[in-house]
Amino acid sequence: MRKSLLILLLLGVIYLLYSNPIDTSPYLKFSELVFDNNNNWKIEVNSQWGMKFDSVIIISSGGRSKLKTTYTGM
Repeated sequence: MRKSLLILLLLGVIYLLYSNPIDTSPYLKFSELVFDNNNNWKIEVNSQWGMKFDSVIIISSGGRSKLKTTYTGM
């Protein structure tokens, strides 16, 4: 009885450790959508770890769009 309880406890701990890993994927956060006087628009984004990127893909229920970017870092 003790062996089976110990095995179940050990399997439960192993399951909990590997069932919900911490996501360390880099991310982008949209901070602003700005329109100028000529009706041109610009999306400002903040990135994790100061990473540089050349495009952003936005996926919605209506479709998918790839935006080319211009990096103007600090």
